[in-house]
Amino acid sequence: MIIFLFASYGISLNAQNWLIYDTANSTTPYVGYSHIQIDTSNNKWFAKAWGWGGRTIRFDIDTIWEDRENLYMGLVFTCRAGAMKVDKENVVWEVTTNNKVYSLTDGPGGYWRYHDGDSTGIPAMNGVFDVAVDHHNIKWFGTNGGLVKYDNSTFTLLDTVSHTLPFEPVNRVAVDKNNNLWIAGGTDGLAKYDGTNWQVYTMPYPAFRTSKMQIDSNLNVFFGLGAWGYGLYKFDGTSTWTNYTTTNSGISTDKIFTVNVDQQNKIWVGGADGGASSFDGT
Repeated sequence: MIIFLFASYGISLNAQNWLIYDTANSTTPYVGYSHIQIDTSNNKWFAKAWGWGGRTIRFDIDTIWEDRENLYMGLVFTCRAGAMKVDKENVVWEVTTNNKVYSLTDGPGGYWRYHDGDSTGIPAMNGVFDVAVDHHNIKWFGTNGGLVKYDNSTFTLLDTVSHTLPFEPVNRVAVDKNNNLWIAGGTDGLAKYDGTNWQVYTMPYPAFRTSKMQIDSNLNVFFGLGAWGYGLYKFDGTSTWTNYTTTNSGISTDKIFTVNVDQQNKIWVGGADGGASSFDGT
């Protein structure tokens, strides 16, 4: 079943209300955000959606909005966030739209750090597309030169020459409930890494077109293809691909920019139009 959700003042759907925060009724500095993450203290982290200069906003337990670019002036972004994750120590990791990586240590004395080819010793860190955090708080970066692993002390490159990486570049990365790492990249490659071996699958579309990859608790892998307008793809982790579009399902848009899974294993998607949709698997 697909459920459509429409946000508007005074409108209630199925006895549930949307609470809207904007610049008129709150201290949020913007009305457009492209990424949302929630840390272990239930703080919400937002990345600005458009306009020159990337901004990161912290919503402190639903009461106080704070601009982390103004408070933590170690760095000021020149581009927006292309990917965003908060790790298990509440460090915010952002990959910007010019393929650079920044991390923010929050709290008293918090600061931004910049991670590039010079600071890490890995030239591939000058061209990063995505970031994932595994169950051991290891960070994984998909780059134009392969996969980069950061174990909180050392950056290590896994590529097709020095490692058994099956393809380059790596455009998207995600971690499943069993701590397997999934990557999409190359021409049309999808692969799962269990820490020792790679298992490779073929995607039905060019991998670089993937804007978002998310995995549910049944190990189904979901793909949004953004402005390409191909709808939502699902891979069952073995052999079967399913494509949900506005013509063959009740999904609200074919331009899927974000995909996530809630605690009930329901899939939530959002796109360039059509509002948000949720999918219970049937």
